[in-house]
Amino acid sequence: MSLSSRNMGYPMWFRSWTMISSIDLFERPSRSPTPPSPKSGISPTEREQAAADLRAVLTEVFLHEEPAQRLLAISALVPAAHRSAWHLLTHTLLARRLALGSPSHLLLAADAHTLAWAWARQWEHPVLLQRWHRFIQVITARQCSQLASRAARHLRQLAALH
Repeated sequence: MSLSSRNMGYPMWFRSWTMISSIDLFERPSRSPTPPSPKSGISPTEREQAAADLRAVLTEVFLHEEPAQRLLAISALVPAAHRSAWHLLTHTLLARRLALGSPSHLLLAADAHTLAWAWARQWEHPVLLQRWHRFIQVITARQCSQLASRAARHLRQLAALH
């Protein structure tokens, strides 16, 4: 079961939209599907699923009141070779989150649907897209999948402590 299909506290339509919209953040494959690379054994679909899982984790991080604390907790899980691209991505996400405002204030003013929609719109920002592409291109699908699953597990442990 992928992380994006698990119940992470968000409505099913939002989890599905997150997964689908993150797939759209990739360059379109050629008309004929690319076979798995013999070297990695990972198909483009598996790479897209790994990225969708990671994006679902990032969404969970940024839709809470304290995203910086959660990011610090999972940043150590990022492979050292990819930390500069990770930091560029997460700092851009933090800037977009600050532009969005506090989730609790948005929930008071509207509802969870509005908050989810507003956060999803942040992923359309050109600089964020550029940094997302850069990070996804430098990390392997296996590393991306492992990062997403470890980060989700770590976030569940943090939630159990609080």
